Order: sequence, then C-alpha cells, then structure tokens
Amino acid sequence: MSRRYRAPVKRRKAKNKTTVSDLLGVPAEPEALAPTAPSPLPPPASKPRIILPAAPVKPSHHIERDYTYVLSDLLRISVILGLILIGLVVTALFIR
Repeated sequence: MSRRYRAPVKRRKAKNKTTVSDLLGVPAEPEALAPTAPSPLPPPASKPRIILPAAPVKPSHHIERDYTYVLSDLLRISVILGLILIGLVVTALFIR
C-alpha cells in the first residue's frame, strides 16, 4: 500500500526582517558603540590544580564500522545459490 503524494509546501517570505543587532538589543550604528574600559582580571585561585594524565587513547585512523551483518548475508546468499544449483541439477536429470 503506497502513500499518497503530498506536494511540497511553499514557504512564505518574512514581512519584517530582523537582524542580529535587533535581537541582541545592540544599536547597528558603529558610532553608537562607545569604547569601554577593560574589566579587571579575577584573582588567581589559591589552591593549585592537580591535572591527572588522560587515559591512553587507541589511535584510530579510520571510522570503525559495524560489519556484524556480513556473515548472515553470506549465509543467506550461499543458501539461495545452493537452492538454485539443486534446482538446475534436478531439472538436468529429468531432461535426459
């Protein structure tokens, strides 16, 4: 049973275009932006951080793929070929 065809939906054009500066509330004119003083840096942490070595990573050059289905596919193909060959042998015996 097939599905009914549905025509693609036409997209409507936006009436008012919004810019990134409108969304952020920042004025679009570069003159309106005043330079600000740099903020002071936070004080350094009093405790030293302990960095643990990362776990060894297995180097992989290729994406590992899942080939678990290959054995079942080969079995299915061999069964089909076997049935075809048996059918050919049986018909060849009856034709003589």
